[in-house]
Amino acid sequence: RVLPERIILVRHAESEGNVDNKAYSYIPDSQVPLTARGHMQAREAGQMIKQVMKSDPEARDNFRLFFYISPYKRSLQTYEGIWWVHWAM
Repeated sequence: RVLPERIILVRHAESEGNVDNKAYSYIPDSQVPLTARGHMQAREAGQMIKQVMKSDPEARDNFRLFFYISPYKRSLQTYEGIWWVHWAM
C-alpha cells in the first residue's frame, strides 16, 4: 500500500456568500459562485501548491496531484483556479 507523502487541504476561496450573507436568500447554496477576489485566491493557492511541490527535490519534476472536490460551484471554481496554475500556464 502506497501512502502519500503530503496531503494539502484547501478550503474554497471567497464566495458571494462570504461577502454578502443575503446571497443565500436568492442563490441556492450549491450554486453560490466565487467573487473576483475568490478567483484570484484560487490561483494564488495554486501557485503556493506549485511552489511547495517544486521545492521538494524528490518531487520537483515528478509529482502528481489528486483532488477530492465538493460538487458545490464555489469548490469547483476553486479547483479550476488551482488547476489553471498547474496545467494551463
